[in-house]
Amino acid sequence: MSFLTIVIILFVFILAALLGIWIALLLMRPSGRKFLLKNAPIQVVTFILISLIIFSLIFGASTLYRASAYYRVVQDQFNTAEGVIQTGSVLAQYAEAWKNNRSSITKEIWLQQMMLPTSNSHCFTGDPSICALFSNVGINVTSRWNSYIVFLALGLTGVLAFLGYSGWILKLRYEEENTPEKILRPRPRSKARR
Repeated sequence: MSFLTIVIILFVFILAALLGIWIALLLMRPSGRKFLLKNAPIQVVTFILISLIIFSLIFGASTLYRASAYYRVVQDQFNTAEGVIQTGSVLAQYAEAWKNNRSSITKEIWLQQMMLPTSNSHCFTGDPSICALFSNVGINVTSRWNSYIVFLALGLTGVLAFLGYSGWILKLRYEEENTPEKILRPRPRSKARR
C-alpha cells in the first residue's frame, strides 16, 4: 500500500468521525438533550436509529465512490486506447457500450460492492448485458474482503464517534445541571477602602 493511499484512508476515517460528531452536535442541542435525558427508552431508540442512518450513509457513500472509481478507470483506459482501437471491432463495441451505460454500470458495481464478498457472481440489476460487459472488458467487480472491511470500519467509525460524543455531552451536561452551585460569599470590603 502506498503512502498516498494510507493518507487518503486516514483522511476518510477522520471525515467519517467528524460526520458522527457533527450529527451529535445537531442532536444534542439543549432542547433535544433535555428531552433525551428525561426519556431513557426514547434515547435508546433515537441512538439506534441515528446510528443505523449514519452507518448506512457512510457505507453507501464509500461503496458508491468505489463504484464510480471503477467506472472512471475503465473509461479512462478506453479513452487512452481510442486511437488504437479499430472502428467496428469488438473492443470498439465494448467501449461504446461502456460509455453509453454509465448509470447502469455504476449501479451494478455499487450493488456488487455493498454485498458480502462471495465466490459466486450475481447480477443485481437484472440486466445480463451489463454483467456480461464486465467479463468482456476483463474486470471483476464483486466485493473483496480487504475493501469490504474498510467500508464497514468507516461506517462504524462514524457511529462510534456519534455515540461517544453524544454520551459525553449527555453526561457532562447532566453533571453540570445537577451539581449544586457553590454559594459565593461576598468578599468583605477592605479597611483601606472605607
